[in-house]
Amino acid sequence: MAKRDYYEVLGIDKNATQDEIKKAYRKLARKYHPDVNPGDKVAEEKFKEISEAYEVLSDPEKRKQYDQFGTFDFGEGGFGGFGGFDFNGGSGGGKYYKTYTYSGGDFSKIFEDLFGKSYSKSSSYDFDFGGGFAQKGDDIEAEIEVSFDEAVKGGEKYINVGGKTLKVKIPAGVDNGSKIRLAGKGYPGMGNAPNGDLILKIKVREHPDYIRKGDDLYKKVPITLKQAILGGEIETDTPNGKIKIKIPPKTSSGKKFRVKGKGVKNLKNSKVGDLYIETYITLPEYIPAELKEAVKKL
Repeated sequence: MAKRDYYEVLGIDKNATQDEIKKAYRKLARKYHPDVNPGDKVAEEKFKEISEAYEVLSDPEKRKQYDQFGTFDFGEGGFGGFGGFDFNGGSGGGKYYKTYTYSGGDFSKIFEDLFGKSYSKSSSYDFDFGGGFAQKGDDIEAEIEVSFDEAVKGGEKYINVGGKTLKVKIPAGVDNGSKIRLAGKGYPGMGNAPNGDLILKIKVREHPDYIRKGDDLYKKVPITLKQAILGGEIETDTPNGKIKIKIPPKTSSGKKFRVKGKGVKNLKNSKVGDLYIETYITLPEYIPAELKEAVKKL
């Protein structure tokens, strides 16, 4: 019996891109996979057919030969015949790797394309169609909002996922776009495979007093005219407590003071950034006559 055209098998045009070939294969393979259609011989044959078509069309060299000659020789460096498939156990005891007679290339990439690299894969490719295949559950992605202080100092939050309350540990130093992975809290796996993970993307609420740039923090602090001219000492809050800063005489607005180690902890190397204090001069609401006269003399 003559084989159907591979493009027709996958339902694609002969000018289809590799992405279009992969998408078509995934859609059909999920539909006709033996584990989804247990005991269905028609689906089994269909799965073999689309897998064969994909193996050729997904490989640029094989596809080129197929397009040129209208066939691909599976006997020479290709498949050792699809008769090796034994979805019902057969002499191979139901183990996919014992019954399939693939003789060239890497057929496992088909299943990686279809199910991802998380399927049960050992040196023997223990892929048991008789008892169901093992496929890790999909990951769930969600966004979690944290306060500025939680991002800088870390903390704990409780979230509700699928009716379940989960405690999430926020490591010190997270920033917008940081991700926290909760293993096994995603969608359930199939067979004996583990569940997927819950991946939380961090969104940090803005703070009215601080601007964050990497691991460094920037804050504007007011000083009086007297402090600006004569110098002095000011006290200001930081995410990790109060600090005192000496202001030298003749300090102008916009002057920056670096306070080492009072920034944000780096997630990767645990080094702590710095805090930059920028001063600005504030004038009193009431200016006495003596001050006015002194300014006039200046």
